[in-house]
Amino acid sequence: MTGTLVAILLAAAPVAAPVDGPVPAIAAAVDTAATTVGGRVVLTLDVDVPEGWFVTPAEPEAELGPFRARAFRETERTGAHRRFEVVLVALEAGEVEVPPVTMRATRGDDPEGIEIASPPVPVSVASNLGAEEEAAQPDPADLKPPLVAPRDWRPVWIAAIAAALAAVAGFFLLRWLRTRRRSARPATPEVPREPARPSWEIAMEELDAIVAADWVDRGELGRQYEEVTVTVRRYLENRYGVPALESTTDDLRELLRGSPVPGPVASRVLSLLGEADLVKFARGIPDPADARSAEPRARSLVEDTMPVPREREEAA
Repeated sequence: MTGTLVAILLAAAPVAAPVDGPVPAIAAAVDTAATTVGGRVVLTLDVDVPEGWFVTPAEPEAELGPFRARAFRETERTGAHRRFEVVLVALEAGEVEVPPVTMRATRGDDPEGIEIASPPVPVSVASNLGAEEEAAQPDPADLKPPLVAPRDWRPVWIAAIAAALAAVAGFFLLRWLRTRRRSARPATPEVPREPARPSWEIAMEELDAIVAADWVDRGELGRQYEEVTVTVRRYLENRYGVPALESTTDDLRELLRGSPVPGPVASRVLSLLGEADLVKFARGIPDPADARSAEPRARSLVEDTMPVPREREEAA
């Protein structure tokens, strides 16, 4: 069966409050408008990224509506455009839709960002049985209704009540554990750590070592991101007392809100860490130029947050 490309170009509206200027948008298309149960459908997501924005892709759920996601990869990236492909397998017959795929978009003056989503894409999924095979299926023979003995519903009610009580108890237990964890971990240390040498000098030396190692030319793009982000996280701890080395990027987003780190700098930090997470956890394929730019972006963060000369003399 020859597939027909179906493309729906629709900018998804952000979930958060309206923002000024253009915002990122996702267009969705499939490589075929019709398939069968168990058939393969490739969903293409084209993301338009206006200047100043950064989009953090999230791998779709394994069960995406009436489809199962088999693979997720980035296939193209330019300055204002990114393309992703999701390989899907149809699970049920009928006139169905590929549900929206959501992503997080952030920019410098809004570290929280917005959520964007692709439009749903219709797909016709046919049964594996052909029309002749379905017509050849014999009608079931008429059977006499079986004798049904009166059923004792008491065990069913007892099991249902016990399951409901267990669910309620589990909900409150999980909520209590989360509250305890948040209260046990302070948002930021009261006093930043004070290394023997200024934190910006340590960070600059580490970035110089990364340049000398030349991980990009050696083909180790993931190592380049790892070394740069560890240096940035260590600098945040030494300079501002933010426990960045032991925090995930999501946890760090909450910690930076109550920290002395300037808002635009925090947004740039989260953008760099989000890009590194995509390479590390989503197994994205980074562009060598983007990987190489991670080091000068980190160096710019350090330079923009270094104290003025008088403060440097007092720190020394």
